[in-house]
Amino acid sequence: MKSQKNKIIISNLKKSFFQNNEEQEVLNISELVVKENEFITFIGKSGCGKTTMLNVLAGFSSYEGRISIFGEDDAQSKSSKTVVFQEDAVFPWMTVRNNIEYGLKRRGLSKELRDFRLNELLKLVDLEGTGEKFPKQLSGGMKKRVDIARAIASSPSIILMDEPFGSLDYQTRRQLQKKLIDLLKIEPKTIFFVTHDINEAILLSDRIIILPSNKEIDIKDIKVPFSKPRDLSICDSLEFIQLRKQIEILISNLKS
Repeated sequence: MKSQKNKIIISNLKKSFFQNNEEQEVLNISELVVKENEFITFIGKSGCGKTTMLNVLAGFSSYEGRISIFGEDDAQSKSSKTVVFQEDAVFPWMTVRNNIEYGLKRRGLSKELRDFRLNELLKLVDLEGTGEKFPKQLSGGMKKRVDIARAIASSPSIILMDEPFGSLDYQTRRQLQKKLIDLLKIEPKTIFFVTHDINEAILLSDRIIILPSNKEIDIKDIKVPFSKPRDLSICDSLEFIQLRKQIEILISNLKS
């Protein structure tokens, strides 16, 4: 088995906001090391800084400290990133085909290569036969699959996912969790994921990072012990239930 390289090293990361003329620290991470193609999920109480963490990693927000990607400072790194948001980010005036092709065109691929990759991606996300449809003709789950396919189309090194399934019904959410597992088995990526759903975090992740509300307390880094790829049925196992309970207790004990 090929050994994983350290892809991202986060050191002495701090982020603060001013509110009511007072500085409020929302992130304080002494060190976090992420290997290539790891699936990392940030979880914690509301307001603990999960989305802020993704915004920092995406380059949307300034910060103190250092983020190194393959030995280069984040600002100088050539590693590409893309974001999948909770809200649908499909272009409503474009067909499914054109939405996904947008990412391929940005890579400068020839039409022949774009067509080949497009058909490959439509098959990967179970959207064959929908290429000429517009977003208004799609269900919420189908639109989210377009979002994911477009993210993969741009061939990023890192995908940042901010509660991507949070607005979906339970059944659709489960289907897309399974689809994401299948996709990453075929095309591994380094993923940073945010969710409030502990079951989802355990099912998808290699490691779960619990962000405390009290920034004087260090993050909790939990390795998920189940081998990959995982089946949804693992959620009913005793080991899964015990790990979920452990995480619930840790989150509860990280007092603000």
